[in-house]
Amino acid sequence: MSSAMSPLALFTIASAIWGSTWLAIKFQLGGVVPLEASVAYRFALAGVILAAWCARQRQSLRFAPRTLRQEVVQVQNQSA
Repeated sequence: MSSAMSPLALFTIASAIWGSTWLAIKFQLGGVVPLEASVAYRFALAGVILAAWCARQRQSLRFAPRTLRQEVVQVQNQSA
């Protein structure tokens, strides 16, 4: 059995996470912390979760520089 998730499952997870960020923004508007700190800890938390996921899946967070160049070119082509 393949360990890869279906595109529908990946889309559902990404949509749920992305869509639920309004909760964090809504509860944060009360002046809990400055915006810069808010963004920093949210990205830090996402990084920790990503690192834990990759460690659990035994996947590296590194990729070849050639892959990075290809991705940058692809994003540039999409935004043009």
